[in-house]
Amino acid sequence: MLDLFHVLSSYPNIRLIFTTREFVLQQGFLCFPELEDFCEIRKINLRLRSYTLAQKAEILYRHLDEAWLEYRYVKAVFNARENILHSGAYSPRSVAYYLEHVLPGDGEGSEEYAEALAAYVKSPKEYYDKVFSQLSYGAKIICMLLAVSEEEIRVHHELRQGFMGVADACGGKAEKEQFDNYLRELEGVFTTIQESMFEETVIVLDFLNYSIRDFMIEYLSQHIE
Repeated sequence: MLDLFHVLSSYPNIRLIFTTREFVLQQGFLCFPELEDFCEIRKINLRLRSYTLAQKAEILYRHLDEAWLEYRYVKAVFNARENILHSGAYSPRSVAYYLEHVLPGDGEGSEEYAEALAAYVKSPKEYYDKVFSQLSYGAKIICMLLAVSEEEIRVHHELRQGFMGVADACGGKAEKEQFDNYLRELEGVFTTIQESMFEETVIVLDFLNYSIRDFMIEYLSQHIE
């Protein structure tokens, strides 16, 4: 990497672009805080909700092109594209995860495979499991607080207060002063920060979609200890 930086310094018209997930970047800042100011003013966030239908379709087709599938399976997924692209839980990463890790089983028909993909996109548990396992301890606490909240949860009142209380009980596993960084780690991955549906000036936290909340509730029921 250092050699690459050295070579690129001789080409002022070339720009090097790194891509990563927000939660990975925020975890990096926890280890190397001196990089945060440098990166924050230069980074560009690509948010799922800003994708157009055409962009979602392009992403799906690209993953299909790269998948190790016979033509009949590719065609079946293409024919099922409406169910996939219009899913409220659609995520390019969950599509990529399924097409990369789940191959048709013995005797599984092409339509069955396409239906299974569409069902997975609506509730991609394996993908959520993978991402959740990589989150920092503090970010997981916020997800759990949000999951058990039956009403809107204000970021700078109820959520912060609840987080501080749980962090105190966790014996230092979560750093209270990193609360805002934990929020940024989750933003666009599991959660979104938005205005309250009931009070315009109030900022609340919510899951990106219903399937993430369902996943968290199931996770809590299985790890209640």
